[in-house]
Amino acid sequence: GDIALFLPATLELGIAALVTAIMIGVPLGVLSAIYKDGPVDQAARVVSVAGISMPVFWFGLALILLFYVKIPILPGSGRITLGIAAPPRITGFFLVDSLVAGDLKAFRSSLYHLILPAFVLAFANLGIITRQIRASMLDVLQEDYVRTARANGLSRSAVILRHALPNALIPSVTLLGLAFGDLLYGAVLTET
Repeated sequence: GDIALFLPATLELGIAALVTAIMIGVPLGVLSAIYKDGPVDQAARVVSVAGISMPVFWFGLALILLFYVKIPILPGSGRITLGIAAPPRITGFFLVDSLVAGDLKAFRSSLYHLILPAFVLAFANLGIITRQIRASMLDVLQEDYVRTARANGLSRSAVILRHALPNALIPSVTLLGLAFGDLLYGAVLTET
């Protein structure tokens, strides 16, 4: 019934928001840890606190006002532009269905309509992910194996990318699972 009809849109939005939060939050958390107490760290902390404390519905309305009303560069609602046919329903995910159908126009339109709601939803979890990655990285960077790798002549970037980051991501996996559930809840609010 209705759940089968609307659940794919909710999942598509939740997945897009999680990917966005990870793509921004992980590098921001790593940079925040590397440049501890510097301007990058301070900016990352401001973004984290804003993301965690700002109500999703208010942030969404503010971005719609900015990017749809004042600077009309993003759509305000819908999953696809009026006048563009929705892709044939295979999975219910417009992005997947339009690619399977080979309809790049529908894919671009669906992706374009996903940017604003995905970013709004990602922003809250972005703050949580950034803080978690920063804290994990700060812990891992103090470990003996990281100091040993550095003493053995590995470059700073090699130590961070090969040794510190993979170990800092381990505690974050649980957080990402919880974040996905939170994003699905937020997607329902954002869609209504």
